[in-house]
Amino acid sequence: MSYKTIEIKQEEIFDEVSFVGIVRVFRDVEISPEILGKIKKINCQAGDRIVKGAVFLELDDEEKIITLKKKKALNNMLSAFLLDIVWV
Repeated sequence: MSYKTIEIKQEEIFDEVSFVGIVRVFRDVEISPEILGKIKKINCQAGDRIVKGAVFLELDDEEKIITLKKKKALNNMLSAFLLDIVWV
């Protein structure tokens, strides 16, 4: 019988294991807004955890603000017109 001898040396042992594979989602979540609009700002990145109630995106509300101002102006004009009719 022949034996092979090797020199023993001290080395660092890492608590790490690497694997190759496919990652599948545990749970799908479908997100839909209550109103339609263009996204103005995204406040998170892929992989971030989001807690319930957090604002993770903002919609562009400029068009809605303009529409609201127009409707308020029209309401004011109609109110003034109706007051004129009542006083005539």
